Amino acid sequence: MLQTLFYIPDRLFGLPVFGVPGILFAIWAVGALIAMARQVYRYGLTVDAGGLAVLLAFLGAVLVLFLPSLLEHRDPSNPEALGLPIRGYGVMVLIGVISAVALAIHRARQRGVDPEIIISLALWLFVGGMLGARAFYVIEYWRTQFYRVDAASNFDLIGTLSGVLNIAKGGLVIYGALIGGAASSLYFLLKFRLPVLRLADIAAPSMVLGLAIGRIGCFFNGCCFGGACDLPWAVQFPERSPPYERQLEQGQLYLHGLAFNGRADEHGAVVAAVKPGSAAAVAGVRPGDQIREISVQPPGDAKPRMIFPRVDTRQTPSGLSRTTIETLGAAEEALLGATGEGARVTLRLVDRPEPVQWTITADDEPPTRSLSVHPTQLYSAIDAGLLCLLLLAFDPLRRREGEVFALMLGVHAIARFLLESIRTDEPKAYLGMSISQFLSVIMLVAAAVFWLYLLSRPAIKRRELPAAPT
Repeated sequence: MLQTLFYIPDRLFGLPVFGVPGILFAIWAVGALIAMARQVYRYGLTVDAGGLAVLLAFLGAVLVLFLPSLLEHRDPSNPEALGLPIRGYGVMVLIGVISAVALAIHRARQRGVDPEIIISLALWLFVGGMLGARAFYVIEYWRTQFYRVDAASNFDLIGTLSGVLNIAKGGLVIYGALIGGAASSLYFLLKFRLPVLRLADIAAPSMVLGLAIGRIGCFFNGCCFGGACDLPWAVQFPERSPPYERQLEQGQLYLHGLAFNGRADEHGAVVAAVKPGSAAAVAGVRPGDQIREISVQPPGDAKPRMIFPRVDTRQTPSGLSRTTIETLGAAEEALLGATGEGARVTLRLVDRPEPVQWTITADDEPPTRSLSVHPTQLYSAIDAGLLCLLLLAFDPLRRREGEVFALMLGVHAIARFLLESIRTDEPKAYLGMSISQFLSVIMLVAAAVFWLYLLSRPAIKRRELPAAPT
């Protein structure tokens, strides 16, 4: 896991990097002028020129309005910024896109297709795919990850948008990318009356190549993880990673001898299990106990300090108070912070008049890593890489335009369904399947229908592709 590769500093040579004026803004302005001048010079004032202008304006707005809000600081009380974090996930997605476009251009040239068509198609596919992938993820996790409120319990538009636009930190759904990318690409192809099936065949290997590289980014980020296993190639993720936090929620990890059951109510966090022989077990904590307060007294301190609960009564869209939703997470966060051998922990429990106390020992320190899990991100990367090779090998054997794309749909749907069976990051809420498994079934049916359609078409007739649209 390598979520952050490095930081772009807030200032270079004494000049601001972000905002207006800023080095990035100046680079964007020069690049935008050159790109627009080139587009107008080659094709004139067409619809594509207007689309490029909108895209460049959007990128400029991101640079000016949102990138500064993503700067990270050493701590909340220190105004000095570490800079803009460059995430491993975002870098791998970018490398995947560049590699996919390069492969598509190479294959297009082999077939006598103008590379400008591929570049234009890639732009539409990328924008539509990213919007679809992010929209799918935001809709799925809106209440738990993106909805923000300010101190007055009002909807925080800027904070919410900052979270939505922070794609480099992770949060893209492949099926959302397929839907968004397919819609935008189909619009482009039909608008300029280009051969949809031939270009789909050219793009298919590139799509899974980009997916293979992007899945390595998922491994860097820790998302899309699998279930616990003891295989020789199983991996462990560090503290506070997505697998670690999920295992805490499911009561698979002990914090100072306590495990939680993934739910909380207005009384507090519920203890799911107590590690036998731990200091907490000896002190008398039992499964089913509800924690009202947690206090810790480090060695040498005169009195304990209460570290739980975190008081917050703001309302969420579901009508539940933020206190109820965050109680369990706050309890786990408190226990994660209660470190140091010899520190004294005090719990006040519901229905127990007397507090429960114990002293932290070396054996009860919180785990620094998750339980071993399937590296499903790498499974997916290998699967997509092999599928790319399969499509390239099948391409010379195709008898009809569209067969390479149809093969990709069918094989990917089957592989994704099987991989989802060992992933644990999505709930099985759709007829006993995860949302990705449910969509895999739909995709497999669509692939079968598509194959039937292709078999009714005549065999390939060689013809020249029209020149780039103007």
